[in-house]
Amino acid sequence: MAGEVLGYRDRAERHWRRAAAIAAAFNRRYFDAETSNYATGSQAANAIPLALGLASPEHEASVLANIVADIDRAGGRLSTGMLGTDALVRVLSEHGRADVLWTIATGTAFPSWGEQVAKGATTLWEAWEGETEPQLSYNMKLFGSIQKFFFRDLAGIRRAAPGYAAFSVELQMVGALRWARARIDTVPGPISSSWRRHDGAFELEVTVPPNARATVRVPKLGRAEPQISEGGEPVWPDPGPARHRPSRR
Repeated sequence: MAGEVLGYRDRAERHWRRAAAIAAAFNRRYFDAETSNYATGSQAANAIPLALGLASPEHEASVLANIVADIDRAGGRLSTGMLGTDALVRVLSEHGRADVLWTIATGTAFPSWGEQVAKGATTLWEAWEGETEPQLSYNMKLFGSIQKFFFRDLAGIRRAAPGYAAFSVELQMVGALRWARARIDTVPGPISSSWRRHDGAFELEVTVPPNARATVRVPKLGRAEPQISEGGEPVWPDPGPARHRPSRR
């Protein structure tokens, strides 16, 4: 909250109390505890409260399960508009279901980004059925873009401080994807993440610019004791001080 960042602790506490009261009132009005659905139970109706932190922690998993079930019933397709799409992209990856988001992102049946691309789109249309409504814009990104999923989840680049003075690399493995590569130009300098899977191994290269700090989390790929090396030297399990030499790259 801005009040905490600026040092106005009393104001921040007052606004946190008000936010909690608003969330409680919202849940009393729109949440059905028996079905774990908000309002109509649509993908957007359930995703937006999750994205805004309005759902109670004990209900988050069941609300997410309803979202995933609705996507499955729709054949792996979304049914959201501008605001709902942004919320859906956020909550699926944040709650560990990047695999579901990958299914949506790679789909080509209506409605989907792939379906628009197949029809010649090079920008995001204002509506999924844009070609049937010529009065709508053919270049209207707003909150409907999927690119945040590519950078934040597939490549794993996540900002942890203003201007990327600190960031993390926390990629999510999805589907049959074998590699991903992304670069972001920041104030400290270019940040990049590049990974690939091959022959039972996993390789990750990360560029950390000067005056920036990075936390890199390597996926275990289902292995209880993965073997990790850095710059050709084993680093996990810990080989001991004699063999562990930090990379200078």
